[in-house]
Amino acid sequence: MDLSIENKAIAALPAEGIRVGSAGMLSSFLELCGAFQTGRFFFTAPFFDESFVNSFASKLSVSRCDCEVVVKTPEAAREMLAYLRSHGCRTVSASIATDLHAKVFLFEVAGKCLLGLVGSHNPTAAGIKSNLEIGVYIGAQCGKPEWRTLFDLREFLRRASKPYVETVKGVGLYREKRDDNRNSVNQ
Repeated sequence: MDLSIENKAIAALPAEGIRVGSAGMLSSFLELCGAFQTGRFFFTAPFFDESFVNSFASKLSVSRCDCEVVVKTPEAAREMLAYLRSHGCRTVSASIATDLHAKVFLFEVAGKCLLGLVGSHNPTAAGIKSNLEIGVYIGAQCGKPEWRTLFDLREFLRRASKPYVETVKGVGLYREKRDDNRNSVNQ
């Protein structure tokens, strides 16, 4: 897919660039990710609800996505894995960071770009629709400094968390070892 997205509904967030925004930004981010069809979706979820997973699944081709989530508790990991599996995500894994407060959403498109949203948005219905939220969106092509920043942010969050023991490995390995970054599709 060309990095210039034509769909007006997602034109507010370019495949490359930086935007600061509020209401609707998480929903627009999910729509932009969905325009690429296939990729790896990483997000942190200190609080979440099923409506976020439903929105996520309706906007992305989840059967063609690998999903990785960082949550606060083993119970939250079990629940999130069940939600994502029930929606048919291709590969699903969870990690736990008991002191998690970060709200980070990253989508990696193989060989093309890395998209990120960092802000106050909890992955909840209120975080998508009604709360006054603020976030910074960054989209970068492979190899650009912004891409490296998003890549490093994801690796920091991975190192700050511990894999949940019931993590499922589906089509291909996401990472063979925690410190093995060679499996990034864009590195």
